[in-house]
Amino acid sequence: MIKIIGILILSSSISVYGTLCSSALKEAIRLRYEIIQLLKSIQNGIRYGSVPIDRIINDRKFPLIEKSNFYDLYNSGGNMQDIIGECFKSLSKEDKDMLISFFTTIGKTAYSEKEINLCFYYVDYFEKTQAEREKDTASKVLLYKKIGIVSGILCAIIFI
Repeated sequence: MIKIIGILILSSSISVYGTLCSSALKEAIRLRYEIIQLLKSIQNGIRYGSVPIDRIINDRKFPLIEKSNFYDLYNSGGNMQDIIGECFKSLSKEDKDMLISFFTTIGKTAYSEKEINLCFYYVDYFEKTQAEREKDTASKVLLYKKIGIVSGILCAIIFI
């Protein structure tokens, strides 16, 4: 009886680990979606409102970005590379580099048309790569869940 309970606990814990890995990937996709929305709101704020970048960023809060403490660190100033690296750990290095480039470049020119084109470039990049990442993540999520279940069953067979 104790052996069966141990097998069930081990099997379920390995399955839960697979689910945990897959949920981390899903959260990274949702974070990228919110980053796209933030970039679009910056673009619209520049185009239609002629509002300073800091105000645009702080006016519209996104839950996952806010959870990562980005707004507080952005408002306190500091090195953008450190802020992006600390807040967006689940993003790829390429995405982090693009965000660092965006936030260090935006607001440096007096020409709103250049700023709008810059926003358009980064929004376009994130939207194009988003579809790719969603497809890749969907297959990885399924794989992690299946590996968790199969590993749990394999451990149960070995212990029986």
